Amino acid sequence: MKKIKKPEDTVKNIKINTFTKFFTALILIVCLIDLQLSYILAFLGMEQIAESLSTQLCVTILGTAFAYMVRAFFDTKEENNTDKLKENIRGQFEENVKNAFFDAGIDEPEGIFDIDDGPVGWG
Repeated sequence: MKKIKKPEDTVKNIKINTFTKFFTALILIVCLIDLQLSYILAFLGMEQIAESLSTQLCVTILGTAFAYMVRAFFDTKEENNTDKLKENIRGQFEENVKNAFFDAGIDEPEGIFDIDDGPVGWG
């Protein structure tokens, strides 16, 4: 039977994903603005400070973007693996039902697997 998700589980999951995207975007925006400020420091004659600030900001930008991309990659991979697993289970289920009809000597009812979600309760 299909496990029904509680509404609060779904909402909590959406909030976490939205927060992660928002926080990553915020870090990148602040770093890009600060990167532009290093040019002002260099113009004012503080080249050494501007150089070290620019270096640290570039590391922060690349680290944040890389960490977010790695997380997104594994989330997508997990989702694809889950979809493949569901398809394999569904295929095995359909084959078992067809074999049960054949073993019992009953003709398979027309359209039993035409429903998008499969038999009732199948997820």
